[in-house]
Amino acid sequence: MDNSILFKNVTYKYQTNTPFQHTALDNINLKIKPGSFVSIVGKTGSGKSTLIKHINALLKPNSGTINVGEFTIKPNTNNKNLKKLRRKVGMVFQFPEQQLFANTVKEDISFGPLNFGFNKEKISNIINKVSNLVGIDDSLLNKSPFELSGGQQRRVAIADVLATNPEILILDEPTAGLDPEGKKFIMTLLKQLNENQNITIILVSHQMDDVAKYSDEVIVMQDGKLVQQCYPDELFTNVNLLKKYDLQMPISVKINLMLNEKDFKLNDLHLDEDELIDAIINKLKEC
Repeated sequence: MDNSILFKNVTYKYQTNTPFQHTALDNINLKIKPGSFVSIVGKTGSGKSTLIKHINALLKPNSGTINVGEFTIKPNTNNKNLKKLRRKVGMVFQFPEQQLFANTVKEDISFGPLNFGFNKEKISNIINKVSNLVGIDDSLLNKSPFELSGGQQRRVAIADVLATNPEILILDEPTAGLDPEGKKFIMTLLKQLNENQNITIILVSHQMDDVAKYSDEVIVMQDGKLVQQCYPDELFTNVNLLKKYDLQMPISVKINLMLNEKDFKLNDLHLDEDELIDAIINKLKEC
């Protein structure tokens, strides 16, 4: 079965038929391949969050269709038929407190599996598996999720979604507000889920260093339109494109360009800072 995500002529407007009507998505056509790691970037208000909410039908298009594997989402799609889709497509919101609600972390993680009819023994195994996977210590399982730090809450929110074994995982700014160690842990976890479990990862982020390093493909949104879908190196090595779409240049690219200006030219433009460091060391050895 083809588990691609396919948008066909999708338009969505907020507050239709009012003076405040606003087109958030304007005739979007795109395909996301199964098992890929895709980042969606663009300025605030460009349509990124609206786009991802259509993938599990939190929003439905005013016109056009979205295909997610065997599921088709149309303007008249009935909410009663969405349970299987929402097990397939997990979403982690930017602010974890928006999706945490239970008295304890254990109850929060249990909610999805309970909702899908899993038995108690299986749920217990799931809690152990996903809490270990996201780095939640056993000592936290009986605490209220609202007593935890922001980084710990983010891990619980990811565990909640992973507990239902999704094929597609969507995350809106998952590293916002985290320290460097927390950011690295989350991004490494997402890459491992993508590579080891073949989960399609869809990331909305303003962190261009993460987007450049981890993504297979980048989608650029601007004013509700999809203006670019390309490989990371096509976008982040093109200074004119970055300026055009008002996107920050990754630090690794800035260093590359600075070294080139100083006549310390590397053979390639490196998007991964670790690869850049290795390239600099090798260049120094040649000198």
